[in-house]
Amino acid sequence: MTSASQGPWEVGQSAIENIVIQYGTEGGPRISHGLTRPDIVFFIFQETWAGHVIIDGHKAGEHDFAVLPPSTHFSIATYGPNRWLSISVPVNLFSKFETQIKLNDLGWITKEKRVASMEPQWAKKLIGQVIDIANGQKPDADIESHLLNKLISAISGATATLSLAENKRSSRLIMHGALEYVRRHDWEVLRVTDIAKAAKVTERSLHRAFREQLGIGTARYLKIRKLNTVRRALCMAHPPGDTLTGILTENGISQFGRFASEYGALFGERPSETWARSAVPVLSRT
Repeated sequence: MTSASQGPWEVGQSAIENIVIQYGTEGGPRISHGLTRPDIVFFIFQETWAGHVIIDGHKAGEHDFAVLPPSTHFSIATYGPNRWLSISVPVNLFSKFETQIKLNDLGWITKEKRVASMEPQWAKKLIGQVIDIANGQKPDADIESHLLNKLISAISGATATLSLAENKRSSRLIMHGALEYVRRHDWEVLRVTDIAKAAKVTERSLHRAFREQLGIGTARYLKIRKLNTVRRALCMAHPPGDTLTGILTENGISQFGRFASEYGALFGERPSETWARSAVPVLSRT
């Protein structure tokens, strides 16, 4: 989350044989970054439009969707409430449909990160069918084959595709190094200088890359990251003897009043309220 929520947040998933459909509602702006699995091709669609979506530095259109090959780094920033869905397809499934889908024409799917654009009617039809399947409405054909064929048809009929390969743009290379460092040091206290050093660039270049790729500067990103990291820590089950002050201190918080104010502005409650609502305490490990 990058600013206060305007609605509910939720996520769910449905397994269709080897294919997994995930779907979620985001009540406000959000930044996501990560690494895809080594055996999965990942497709991400916007069911409703947030009005401002940045995928690896590319400002996406309303009917654009991301294609993420195996073992691919990605960053996605959304700046408004929206609903999304994703489809995870094992790489080996594509070989089963080589004749029907002319795999040679779509070989980039398993190799290159891209954003594809669909005609509005194609987007609406595909997303509608995926949602129906996730909700248990079975098509007449084999459900896995039906879903994969519809997905490939949508990609084949895309009006345009844009490569997001990391060697295509310097800011993507910078973000690759920066966010990989952040991912490896998820719970640690980070500084702009640490990230710049890991990305092998100056702080100014790092700031420019963050602005281009995520829509916010490096310092703002670190502040938002800190708030979300602390919230995760407060929501986790905790052993007897843990205290709110202890959790905040472990996460590098020293100005408790100021932090509580910033936390409340983002999450709509004070850290103590989150802490009071956390899971039942667990026994200490010996």
